[in-house]
Amino acid sequence: MKKQIKVLLVEDNPDDVELIKILGSDIKNGTLAITNVERLADGIKLLSEDAFDIVLLDLYLLDSSGLKTLIELNSKSEEIPIIVLTGHDDEKLASEAVQLGAQDYLVKGHVDGDLLWRSINYAINRKKLQIQLEQAHQRERQDMEIYSLKQISKSPKTEVTAKFFGITSIEKHSPTTYAEIIQRYNDLLDRSIEKRIYKVQNDLSEDLRSLAELLGFLKAGPRDLIKIHTKVLEDKCRGAPQLKVQAYVEEGRIILIELMGYIIMFYRNYYVENKNVTFLREIKSAENSGSQGENDGGK
Repeated sequence: MKKQIKVLLVEDNPDDVELIKILGSDIKNGTLAITNVERLADGIKLLSEDAFDIVLLDLYLLDSSGLKTLIELNSKSEEIPIIVLTGHDDEKLASEAVQLGAQDYLVKGHVDGDLLWRSINYAINRKKLQIQLEQAHQRERQDMEIYSLKQISKSPKTEVTAKFFGITSIEKHSPTTYAEIIQRYNDLLDRSIEKRIYKVQNDLSEDLRSLAELLGFLKAGPRDLIKIHTKVLEDKCRGAPQLKVQAYVEEGRIILIELMGYIIMFYRNYYVENKNVTFLREIKSAENSGSQGENDGGK
């Protein structure tokens, strides 16, 4: 069975479209299933609705011109390989297009069926390899981020939080509550992912504030929070697909920052309230001392 490749041809010149189709019909090692659109906007729309293996792109269309045609298409479909179709006088421009993300370029009128087939297959394979390398590097960076967080969350010989408040970490001090916090943080991350992917109305602010208050009452410090965050992130990312790992890491950063903000607000309000109470007590004590002094003087 011959290999079939789905091609989106973004070209507004009927003669060039016909030429590509003729060249495709001459291929012996496989077949090209070609779909043609004349406008960039139609090409972008079609890519969002259907799956294609590759795009053959003319840079000069009815609704776009020059390298911005490639840039816009590439920004909307980063995982689809693109081969630029160019005239003989535009080879310099086509070479620049390769530097901007196109996998290759073909000069119209200087292409036969074998060259078209070979170029398409090379472009697809190069793009797959490029994506795999990018994913490997990204996974390495994400693993390094989680490792760094684990190092930060490790308790040193002299833990500032514990020393200041006279308690151990939340995990050791209140293991049941710690497990509850882990579950709540886990749920918040899931809801944040749902909000991002499915665009659902999912306001997390109240739940984040509530969790921050609980952590505040437990006298949690930054190290405790990072430990919770790292634990949930590790569990979520273990065995997950690369795209999901990326989403967890990115959304996790946002949740961590927001939660830290709410905890800071809690401690600030707690400090102000206690300072006011202390101040009022000092005034009351001074008033009582003054009254006692007057009474003693009257005697």
